[in-house]
Amino acid sequence: MTNELNSWGILDKITAIVTDSGANIKSAIRLMNIQHIPCTAHKLNLVVQQALYLSEDDSVGEESHELHDSGKIKLILKKCRVIVGFFKRSEVGNRILGEKQTQLGFTQLLKLKQDVRTRWNSTLIMLERLVKLKEPLTVTMISVKEAPSNLTPEEWVIIEDIVPLLRPFNSLTIELSAEQYPTISKVVPLLRGN
Repeated sequence: MTNELNSWGILDKITAIVTDSGANIKSAIRLMNIQHIPCTAHKLNLVVQQALYLSEDDSVGEESHELHDSGKIKLILKKCRVIVGFFKRSEVGNRILGEKQTQLGFTQLLKLKQDVRTRWNSTLIMLERLVKLKEPLTVTMISVKEAPSNLTPEEWVIIEDIVPLLRPFNSLTIELSAEQYPTISKVVPLLRGN
């Protein structure tokens, strides 16, 4: 990196470098004697992933009878993935879900969305879609014998509470992840809500 920056004639003009917090890149920047600034979007992503227990290394005692809220969230997300996975694989379940949407007056037939653990915003998309399809999904799951257990009323309430909490983080992530223009000047106003 030093050679490349020297070839451009800008090494002495650089005061800081913004990157994710990978140990290798932080070490390289430290060897260059340049200040490292962690990427806010990356930090935000890590915070939300940890809050949703999307990281594999965060374990919650599932055998405990009284799980704390974050443990409940982890179990609810697991249950949501099982439900979505079932409808991704079941032709019968998908057909009946479509029929129930039509009967309930949906103008556009929607499919469930599967999340990807490395992208927390895909978990938000999965939860938003589940909430949109709550009524036809519930009726369908009662109709299909092979369907997994549906979410309890308490679990639906938790999901419906999580979705609006995650939306601002999604907006911040999108705004701070731009590639065509610098975003560092937006960090403080966005985090303060200005």
